[in-house]
Amino acid sequence: MKFLRYFLSVICVFSVQDQAIEAAEYRNIRFGPRQDDSIKRVMLPNLSFKECLRQCVRRWSCEVMGYFRAALLCELHFFSHFWDSLASSETGPRVMVYVQRNDI
Repeated sequence: MKFLRYFLSVICVFSVQDQAIEAAEYRNIRFGPRQDDSIKRVMLPNLSFKECLRQCVRRWSCEVMGYFRAALLCELHFFSHFWDSLASSETGPRVMVYVQRNDI
């Protein structure tokens, strides 16, 4: 009986987590330029903005999600101070939408 209760509680936790990922919303965005190649990131092509949000939520180390709508390009940034560095590097066209993980 204990095992059954444990199993059901684990299923409930995963179910709630999956629902949160599917409903990925955001509270705060920042527009900025695309970053140069010296910034380490994972680039995922051909994703919608919502799917890009979900990809960041699925990766515990994702700090900031960047999205370039013209190319349907999702960028996941893992540098913890990336969000703060955006303010100092806002030269160039503001073609990217950035969302901090804490705001998803």
